[in-house]
Amino acid sequence: DEGDLKLTLGTGSFMNLNTGRSATANTTGFYPVVAWKYGDELVYSFEGASNDTGVLIQWASDIGINKIRF
Repeated sequence: DEGDLKLTLGTGSFMNLNTGRSATANTTGFYPVVAWKYGDELVYSFEGASNDTGVLIQWASDIGINKIRF
């Protein structure tokens, strides 16, 4: 649905926000992408990415953050 948000974490981090039928990205650092095309339906999202996630996870582990329990 328009306005839905998906976060993916791994070696990199990615955020995708469903913008519906509009291919807009008016926030610095985000860019428009095709989310899916099914028949005549074309839906867009905008995406932001960080390629440093793996390094940050390793850093957190090195300083003991992974031992903290919430």
